[in-house]
Amino acid sequence: NKDVGDAPSHQFYARAEWKVAEKWLFSPQLNWVGEQKRVPEDTTRTDDVPHYTSVDLTIKQLNVVKDLDITLSIHNLFDRQVIEPSPISSLPFGGPASDFPMAGRNIYAEVSYRF
Repeated sequence: NKDVGDAPSHQFYARAEWKVAEKWLFSPQLNWVGEQKRVPEDTTRTDDVPHYTSVDLTIKQLNVVKDLDITLSIHNLFDRQVIEPSPISSLPFGGPASDFPMAGRNIYAEVSYRF
């Protein structure tokens, strides 16, 4: 009956995909990760890793030319601070409490061709 630590007890993920027009897809996604307890062996850090919510957005155009699609994705759209727990408390690059800082807002572009 104890929390194992370094893993969320609750997590929620949702994704939708809409075909907005003949050649356009719009896909938002939401990822909520609940508070994460520390492992019982971590006696130096008593604070829990806080919950976070991140929102991603993808827009895709199909058949820009025959069999060629382009995609633009923005991850962590609102540039939220996302922290994942580390197994030790003395990481030189760590964020708050020497945990793993995850990427802020970032943009990806993709071109795909079917042949």
